[in-house]
Amino acid sequence: DKNGKVYYIYFDGTVEEIKTARFSENHFFTVDDLDGNNVSEFIFVDGNEIVVMDEKGKKLFNRKFNNHIKHRPSVYTFSDNQKKIGITDAATNRIYLINPDGKLHNGFPLQGNSEFSIGKISAGSEGLNLVVGSEGGLLYNYSLN
Repeated sequence: DKNGKVYYIYFDGTVEEIKTARFSENHFFTVDDLDGNNVSEFIFVDGNEIVVMDEKGKKLFNRKFNNHIKHRPSVYTFSDNQKKIGITDAATNRIYLINPDGKLHNGFPLQGNSEFSIGKISAGSEGLNLVVGSEGGLLYNYSLN
């Protein structure tokens, strides 16, 4: 709901409320299976903090940023059991790629102040690229390891 309560509504009409932290009405919320165990985690971003919880509402990790996060978090899929969370701190011109354990992907943060995209630039290219907008109207194309 608008304050971050999560409800499971089952086909038999049963409703179960999952206890989470209290969040402001302006929070972002998404659900995804970050670690490939076939159970989704809850991803909340509120103000300057990301909080990731398991399906029962137990906090797995949180991370605070220097500024209010204005973009919805993105989840990037690298394999069936490897997903990462993308966060943009536009005010400091920094982007973050966060592993399912809450640690930063090697080499992050990077410069950027927009939502970003990760993928292959062309069919024959090796590895993945991250493309992001930055200050002064610049566009960065990073190679990911």
